[in-house]
Amino acid sequence: MSYSDDVKNYEEFNKKFSIEHLSLMTLGEYLNDKDKDGFLWWMLNAFGNIGNTNYRNNRITFGICKFDGEPKFGKNKNGKNDNEYAWIGKYGDTAQSAFDKIKEKIITIAQYARDFANSSNNLDLLKKLDEDILPHNYQWKIAYLYSQKTLINCFDRDSLKNFLKNIAPNTNISEKATTSELQAKLMETRDTEYRNKRDVFYQKLAEFYNKKGRDKMPVKQQNDSYTNGLQNLLTTTYNIILHGAPGTGKTYLAKKIAEEMNAEIGFVQFHPSYDYTDFVEGIRPLNDESSNQIGFERRDGVFKEFCARALQNYLDSNKSLKEINQEQSIDDKINSFISDAIEQNTEFEIAQGNKFFITDMTKKHISISIPANEKSNNIPLSKTDLQRLLSGDRTIKTGNDIRDFFNRKWRTQQDSYMLVLYNKIKNIKITNNTASQVKELKKFVFIIDEINRGEMSKIFGELFYSIDPGYRVDVSKIEKEKPVTIRTQYANMQDEQNLFDETLGITDSDNFGHFFVPDNVYIIGTMNDIDRSVESMDFAMRRRFTFKEIKAADNTEMLDELEGNAAEARKRMNNLNNAIKDIPGLSSAYQIGAAYFLKLNNFDGEPTKKFNELWKYHLEPLLREYLRGQSNIEENISKLTEAYEKQE
Repeated sequence: MSYSDDVKNYEEFNKKFSIEHLSLMTLGEYLNDKDKDGFLWWMLNAFGNIGNTNYRNNRITFGICKFDGEPKFGKNKNGKNDNEYAWIGKYGDTAQSAFDKIKEKIITIAQYARDFANSSNNLDLLKKLDEDILPHNYQWKIAYLYSQKTLINCFDRDSLKNFLKNIAPNTNISEKATTSELQAKLMETRDTEYRNKRDVFYQKLAEFYNKKGRDKMPVKQQNDSYTNGLQNLLTTTYNIILHGAPGTGKTYLAKKIAEEMNAEIGFVQFHPSYDYTDFVEGIRPLNDESSNQIGFERRDGVFKEFCARALQNYLDSNKSLKEINQEQSIDDKINSFISDAIEQNTEFEIAQGNKFFITDMTKKHISISIPANEKSNNIPLSKTDLQRLLSGDRTIKTGNDIRDFFNRKWRTQQDSYMLVLYNKIKNIKITNNTASQVKELKKFVFIIDEINRGEMSKIFGELFYSIDPGYRVDVSKIEKEKPVTIRTQYANMQDEQNLFDETLGITDSDNFGHFFVPDNVYIIGTMNDIDRSVESMDFAMRRRFTFKEIKAADNTEMLDELEGNAAEARKRMNNLNNAIKDIPGLSSAYQIGAAYFLKLNNFDGEPTKKFNELWKYHLEPLLREYLRGQSNIEENISKLTEAYEKQE
């Protein structure tokens, strides 16, 4: 199964059947194979098959099953049953005692898998799963589900061995290799050769099994090959513009493409007054509560923020579980310490004798008050810098050490205060820290609706260069291949590293303010062909996008939302559009899209009345606007009305 497609199911399973919940799982929950509230539903319907799972009156792969007659126990001759259940006799004398034993084994397997996931690949822990606690394939599927996706969703030795030979033919594999050894080899291949392309790895796995016709993995079905084609076009070219007549569902398609990619979605609609300060960065008013005055600050725009989220995801996806847990522990320590200090109004003192208090904390900054400093009694400390100091392996004893840690030429005022907080927090112990999960590399799709209604050069500025598909940055190669990046227009106002600077390794404060578009970011624009503002997009910008026309007939599945009226809407739309293209002065660019017919849901009454009101209040006024200035407008409107009402 596609790795990214499977994320939501994986999270849903672990929310329903967490390790903590397993001890509370009832026999009814365990045997329920009808919906997602049942443990066996997930065993039978998701994450890859485990072989013959027809357990009613055939196999009791899962230790216990419903009793619907005389069960066939296969090799397990010691079977027992009552009027309701059948189970393997070695597990207990009653159904409940047998289930309790099975549940105990499931918890053992789940804990082994979780311990391995939290151990940064300690293979000795993984080898515990080679012991047959439950039937082999079933056991490894359970292990996968509780390994925080560290293990690979493939559950028998032969399949693992064959796929490893297929994807890494130069790997030495013993014919007697255990499942844990094969899993370890495949995990190594996935985490090195496919480190930033896990989707590709899992797609190869799915294709391998589908080709072999065994242990088939449930690949997400794409019922709409048209949408699938647009998705492929986007991932190949990075930037596309869906253009066509109004109402053809371009925005609907853009959202659908992003959703089917399991992508994070950003959305904005351009208009004539939209500019660089909205999209990239600009100066925004700031209310200074301490002085009751209005100030100004540099603030990132929506697209720059979106790219920063995509970059953070890229960086997080490369971190081991150990690194993630360490970061979470440090963050917990900082948050706990700062919250207590604010609540208790704790007084701190630097080596020079100045006393200060912590007054506030945001996602990026810790605000401190220095009563004795008349010139600058309120200053912000970088929370990110504090996190980096606490996670670093250098010894920090003085402000100069902090300067050297960040490779700066000079010490700053903040260093002395940062040193105090660092010394206070570094030895705090956090207990019961819950293990996080390895982050998945995701796709990020930014949708720009009505892209041609804004003045493109004014909005994009120097990003005009960065969005070029040829200059997308592969973050995994930054250290080897220095990427071409830009500095934004307000870069000289940045006195601390942004995430892009940090990723590029830039520590010179005179050179902060860099930006680039990571290669997990995709852009979809939508554009109406008949919009008079289309001329605002020059040819240099146009060549950075791939254009795809969306015709009225291409995207009619939206009409399925019209319960009871879908067929009639399709007929009327087709008849009307066939008539439109025959009207002099009009063309396919003026055809009516399915989105207009969704307005039928806004009207009450029987179907004929609804269609008449749609024509009267929406379609006819639009067509009159198209025909404005023509001498025979009434004649043409009459032809279009006749086509709309035609019964054939």
